[in-house]
Amino acid sequence: MLPDLKRERDRIDGAVAGLLAARSTLDAVIAATVPDGAGDPDACYAAGSA
Repeated sequence: MLPDLKRERDRIDGAVAGLLAARSTLDAVIAATVPDGAGDPDACYAAGSA
């Protein structure tokens, strides 16, 4: 049973690492594409984001 639990822990660790990497990539894409003043509805509308 213990080897199965260790294998499952390793599988989960790999999945978490993949999710964190995907999250980091997504954050970088968002940071690169969100215009300044994104909190301002008029600025969003002017940028075509509204």
